[in-house]
Amino acid sequence: MYRGDVDIIIELPYYDNLSVLQRYYYENLMSSSSGALDFMSGGKRSAAARARHARFKLPSVSSRTSPVKSKNAVLVWRSSPSESVELPSINARFLMKKHRYTYGVVDRGESTFCDGLGKTDCLNRTTEIWSTKGHTPSEPVFVPNPTADSDDEDAGMLLSVVLDGFSETSYLLVLDAKTMKEVGRAETGIAIHHGFHGVHSPQPVTKQG
Repeated sequence: MYRGDVDIIIELPYYDNLSVLQRYYYENLMSSSSGALDFMSGGKRSAAARARHARFKLPSVSSRTSPVKSKNAVLVWRSSPSESVELPSINARFLMKKHRYTYGVVDRGESTFCDGLGKTDCLNRTTEIWSTKGHTPSEPVFVPNPTADSDDEDAGMLLSVVLDGFSETSYLLVLDAKTMKEVGRAETGIAIHHGFHGVHSPQPVTKQG
């Protein structure tokens, strides 16, 4: 077992205050409602209502089991609201390891909800965005390329269920995680609700019992 001091790094989206709750009022979510238009254009939807993607470091944490003096985490960096990802995910092979890329939905203020998918390069602190006007994506799920080198972090695909606001139907979007370019899509012909924290199963799920 390792004994000594370690740095704990955490990366997360956060909000400056609770104004984000107003975003999810029914009248503010419905793009066709007068309430949503007022919320969007009337100055009520400030940057505080959008996530800030940030990385914090808790330096020199002792591995000793005896009580130690508490300390404050240090802000390493944070993105602007227009480039911050929410519902973040990474290549699962890099869980609890140093990683470079984080994926999530972005909110640039072009709709009443999220309006794109983002890939944040945590080294260069830049975000590459996929978006289509009137299309609302859900949380992206990263699927690694099984034949890629284990250290090729962004080798794989991003899956996201996207609502086409014009046709009022959803489709499964497939993006190349390296380039954030569309590889394909599967139309469903129906509208699928936006859920949180989806998973990808490489094998068919069978019923038990």
